Amino acid sequence: MRFASFENSLFGQPEVGVGIVPAGGAVERLPSLVGPARALEIIASADDYDAGTAERYGWINRVLPDIELDDYVDRLARRLASFNPKVLSSTKRLVRERAATPSVGDYARPLMS
Repeated sequence: MRFASFENSLFGQPEVGVGIVPAGGAVERLPSLVGPARALEIIASADDYDAGTAERYGWINRVLPDIELDDYVDRLARRLASFNPKVLSSTKRLVRERAATPSVGDYARPLMS
């Protein structure tokens, strides 16, 4: 899960802008978060994106005012820690497995060239 401060977060993949091929996971992970077209926009543009845009794109789960961010994450972490760890672990595994399986909608997306 990814959370960010509205006031103090900036996202980007600058590699292409400085003349290098992206590495470190952007090409592998970003398309599954934001979709292939948005991932190409983010990576190829080498532009900066604010937290609101990152949230709309699906890059992060939620953007919060900076003053609320730590409390929100702390409450969520404490809530998750109160759950049965085996059930939570199994749930995380199932979500990851299902996310790795293409859905029917994935086949309808246009191919990038």
